[in-house]
Amino acid sequence: LLVEAINWNGKDDRYYRASSQAALSLLSMELNKKGNDADKTTKIQNYLVSSINLAKRATEISPRESMNWSNLGDVYQNLMGLVDGVDRLAEDSYLKAARLRSGDASFYNKIGSMYLAKSDLSRQLAASGGVNAVKFKQEIMPNLVRAEENFKKAIDLSDNFGLAIYNLGAVYDRLGKVREAIVQLEKIAPYNSKQPTLAFELGLLYYRDNQKDKALDQLRRAVLLSSDFANARWYLGLLYEERRDI
Repeated sequence: LLVEAINWNGKDDRYYRASSQAALSLLSMELNKKGNDADKTTKIQNYLVSSINLAKRATEISPRESMNWSNLGDVYQNLMGLVDGVDRLAEDSYLKAARLRSGDASFYNKIGSMYLAKSDLSRQLAASGGVNAVKFKQEIMPNLVRAEENFKKAIDLSDNFGLAIYNLGAVYDRLGKVREAIVQLEKIAPYNSKQPTLAFELGLLYYRDNQKDKALDQLRRAVLLSSDFANARWYLGLLYEERRDI
């Protein structure tokens, strides 16, 4: 249907944006299929190239439309781990979108999220060993620093941007800055009082910071909000055991 729409009106950037996302979905489906034959390899390459070219075409048709540049950034970000250097291309695309829609903090949050994900990927690859383990280990900290910078930019533009505040807390957590991570999550906790996952994460941070009473309160809250939250129950049990409340 999207191909027919493009053939009917090839000057509408919306069709190219939608088609690029469709190509990404097909790429994901192909990557998740079992086996590794020549046909699969060819399809992966075709979907990968198509997703980029379609997203680029949208920016060529309407270069002043921020959504086109944001979409191109999303495409590049989704190709991390498959294509080297796409993180920089994604950042450039998001920055172009930010210049076209100044004051929109979401683009900096996207950049920060990308570098946070890249840091996590580097951490996993470094832990798995191999000839490039040292290289991946060296990439962890610079990517966390880039993530922190961009989340801060997002918060500077919108000081109530809950997702960016949460993500900045995640960066501090990975940096081992537990107190700083707690501060970020405490900012958004009152506005997300029905979220058991947030209560659980805040409880773990309190536990690591030796604020055991606060940890107990948050873990109890997580279980109250979600009675089948297994991880929250496990850590709550651990805290009761430490208190000898068998």
